[in-house]
Amino acid sequence: MQNSALFRRGIVLPLNDRAEEALRSNDVEKNTIVQHLPIPDDAFFEKLWKIGIFHEINQRCGSLIDDYEEEFIEVTRIPSLTEAIEKVSGETTQADLKAFLTELHKLTTTASAIKRPVLFLL
Repeated sequence: MQNSALFRRGIVLPLNDRAEEALRSNDVEKNTIVQHLPIPDDAFFEKLWKIGIFHEINQRCGSLIDDYEEEFIEVTRIPSLTEAIEKVSGETTQADLKAFLTELHKLTTTASAIKRPVLFLL
């Protein structure tokens, strides 16, 4: 099954080698071992877009995260990803966005600790 069929509109952290290989080959199963942070709906995605989180990540990580795209942030760029999240979170006052960014920060902290990339599926 394609990544987008299971994880569309979300951020995915593979938790082992097999999961990372499956995500990279775009061939995942329901039992692929990942941590998944879903973006609840299109309206919430638009709110994230408007606060500039994806733009900030792209600037700091040299990525091309955009709507209807898949983009890996490699392990070496996780510190930059974390910095982007911290910057935008510090400028955000909306509780729902702050809560999401807090969960995303936790996910990137885990990614750094286990030395795994993060996949954005928008």
